[in-house]
Amino acid sequence: QRQMCIRDRYKADYILDNNLRFPELKWDDLHFNMEVIMDVDKVSICSNAGYHFFRSRPGSETTTVFDNMLYKKRKEQFEHIMRVYRHWNIKDREILSVIYGYYASRLVQCVQEISISNNSKADKKRMISDILNDKLSYTAIKKGRIESKVLSIAATPMRMHNVSLCIFMGKAIGFVKINMSSLFLSLIHISEPTRLQL
Repeated sequence: QRQMCIRDRYKADYILDNNLRFPELKWDDLHFNMEVIMDVDKVSICSNAGYHFFRSRPGSETTTVFDNMLYKKRKEQFEHIMRVYRHWNIKDREILSVIYGYYASRLVQCVQEISISNNSKADKKRMISDILNDKLSYTAIKKGRIESKVLSIAATPMRMHNVSLCIFMGKAIGFVKINMSSLFLSLIHISEPTRLQL
């Protein structure tokens, strides 16, 4: 059995033997870590959050993927996650509902970013319609279990497939996020992470 401990570093021989490389994608560390753990026999999950990041400094890595590109990057990220889950042959509905909920909560973020962007109203409606009409988005919104009650409520206009209400909710979230960042963080924080047995 192969075991890998994910901390500050990896064993070089494991990386080299498996020809693992950082992909040409945003959030490449997540994609790299998914590739590393894809073929290990055991994965341990800790309920403690090792780090949090909050997008605030202009020009930082997490601020540069904004409104027009954020959805595309989130979709690429989730498609990669789903590829790993398919590789693991994960079919349990509860596990899939959690992972779809993760993506649905990221879609709320995408809608929020679009809603407060400088795009025209017509472009905002088109971009949000594209998100809502995407098959993967539809599945995530329908089947996903969003752990945060606030984000679950914020996803309601998406479940209703109401673009105008999505924009209104996105602007409201954006206002709180920009003007009351401490309140925003406390509202979206998930105090007890879901524990899954894989």
